[in-house]
Amino acid sequence: EMALRGAFVYDSCGGCHGGGVLAGGMAPDLRASVTVSNIEAFASVVRDGELTGRGMPGYPEITDKELEELRHYIRKRALETADMQNVNKSETELGSH
Repeated sequence: EMALRGAFVYDSCGGCHGGGVLAGGMAPDLRASVTVSNIEAFASVVRDGELTGRGMPGYPEITDKELEELRHYIRKRALETADMQNVNKSETELGSH
């Protein structure tokens, strides 16, 4: 599965962007990033180093396949964590009645 392979690619991202794509405060929350949904923009940032001036290094060695796997993993984690937030919100609302 692409997302599973993307989790391995993400290992080098977690130090700044948070383990499991749960933002740690040092770098933007990738789950909410519109850049992830656009392969050209994503490649420009991740591979080409478009944001090095803002602290995001480029990774010129990353392949197109790895970029796509990474995107799948980030989107999967965004969906999973959104689902968990909805469950927690529902439980909180039920408990307040």
